[in-house]
Amino acid sequence: LKGLAYEEIIRNTFEKGDNQQFFTPRHIIEFMVSMLDFSQAELVCDPACGTGGFLLYVDRHLKQKNWNGRCELLGFEIDERLAWVAGINLDVHDVSRFSIRYINGAGSLGRDVEEHFGRIDIIVTNPPFGSDLSDKDALSRLELGRGRTSRRRGVLFIERCLDLLKPGGCLGIIIDDAVLNSPSNEDTRRLILRRSHPLAVISLPETAFMPYASVKSSILFLQKADGAKSTMRPDH
Repeated sequence: LKGLAYEEIIRNTFEKGDNQQFFTPRHIIEFMVSMLDFSQAELVCDPACGTGGFLLYVDRHLKQKNWNGRCELLGFEIDERLAWVAGINLDVHDVSRFSIRYINGAGSLGRDVEEHFGRIDIIVTNPPFGSDLSDKDALSRLELGRGRTSRRRGVLFIERCLDLLKPGGCLGIIIDDAVLNSPSNEDTRRLILRRSHPLAVISLPETAFMPYASVKSSILFLQKADGAKSTMRPDH
């Protein structure tokens, strides 16, 4: 009851800001979580966690399946207020093993998360794909940002998530459809095919994120290369 009350209090508290953060609809979160197999996961991450919605539903899913004994939840957030809110949100929902980290500057696209490279089993996220990153240092450390003055965060988050995953780990991410079909993102598609195995693409309607935005987007499921076992549910 405390958790439900808290969700209602924070639902309309924050406006979409410079980092393009907004709430992902609950039914999309539930769908993405249901598509993944967390039975062997030890570390699950949302590198753009906002108020912690994805992590909260991962915890609920783990508890329903009795898989929550050894799994830790990890969230990164560029907005200090949202990082604070996410921690409280998970705490009042009785999530026991979690860590929320506020990362200033470029957030998860910066160097502060590099200590977690290759450590994460599953990432499920909706990054801020409607804004650009212009941090020179962060861009220089990303293959898709090198030599550029700016690049869409949604594009860069795909690369960063693959950096964070273990070989064989799985990513569920919401992307702008321009990643899939724009000529300017050919390098992104090449990186995806070189570093991962695409498992599924699910198209979303333009109204999926109303009233925050009207954009054609998709859910992309990838498995990082060098691992044979899929972390998607076998019945999907």
